[in-house]
Amino acid sequence: MTAKDVILARRLGGGSGGGGGGAITDGIVVKERDADGYATVVDFYGTAVRIAQFYGGNPYGSADITPFKHLERINTKNILTSIDAYGLSGLPNLQAQGLDLSHVERLSGMQFGTGSNSAEFALICPQCVEITENGCRRSGITSASFPALTKIGNSAFAECARVKVISIPKITALGIYTSKIFSGCKALEKLDVGSIGHAVTSWGSGNFDGCTQSGLIVTLYTTSEKVDALNANVRDGATSATIIIKAAENTTYNGAAYAAGDTILTSTPEAST
Repeated sequence: MTAKDVILARRLGGGSGGGGGGAITDGIVVKERDADGYATVVDFYGTAVRIAQFYGGNPYGSADITPFKHLERINTKNILTSIDAYGLSGLPNLQAQGLDLSHVERLSGMQFGTGSNSAEFALICPQCVEITENGCRRSGITSASFPALTKIGNSAFAECARVKVISIPKITALGIYTSKIFSGCKALEKLDVGSIGHAVTSWGSGNFDGCTQSGLIVTLYTTSEKVDALNANVRDGATSATIIIKAAENTTYNGAAYAAGDTILTSTPEAST
């Protein structure tokens, strides 16, 4: 089955019959197709990816007629500020090239294998302040950098089988209840959460379920009264990880003084048994 044209482009300028010669200001323009007629490269002129706008598979069973299921590249032509639910989900062939996420503030829809067929898919969102629940779940990202992120939903990175590095230095709360934020991230090698002035002080359960791989290093910043409980919470799932807990502020732990940024505790698998 060939995909139908889904080209919705709005132009400025005159001309009768919709054939004005002005610049495109909004919409999607298909630039390349595969042999079956499915779009593989598009130019996107929107400022937000709306709900299921590029969804590569219909959750209600109509995946075979989804026009963007073979999409490889999205060239963002305007400043993109948000990605709504399922907006960029189910796109295994999508590459990071051309997709400018530098102004995205809220990410909800990059799930279900997006990017999994790319050699590398680095998710870099310097202005993003929120990833919603399931926002990147089961995606094919290989790394994630969110330096401004302050809110992260449950299962945000759950089952991201290829992700190796995640950095979220302003996060202070790792979910609520059964949160499972990093559960099933079996390739994860390095996770940094919190920073000086940004202490991790609350967390849900199951965040590291299934993260039993050796070589994983988890570094968290917190306050002295949270050190032991936070260490136990991480160790509950990340059974083979090295856990490094640093001081988010000047503090005292077990009678010893630590300056902000100092390592308070290093927990190895051997020491925890």
